[in-house]
Amino acid sequence: MAVYLGDDFIVTEPDSPRRMPAAELAEKLESRGKRVETIPDPAEAAREALRRSGDHDLVIVAGSLYLIGAVRRIFI
Repeated sequence: MAVYLGDDFIVTEPDSPRRMPAAELAEKLESRGKRVETIPDPAEAAREALRRSGDHDLVIVAGSLYLIGAVRRIFI
């Protein structure tokens, strides 16, 4: 089974001591041929993802509950 998740990623960091540094995640994605932009502020990263998305695009937020809490209000 193949899963296609896309080629463009926006990475950010939640306010949590256990977070993965955004630069580290960006490096991992770039090593797999993905286009990555790092936006330090989670809410701004969510706004940018929505700004870039089209009517038929899907924006996926993946991470900790800290991250989800930081961006949740942007999507509702």
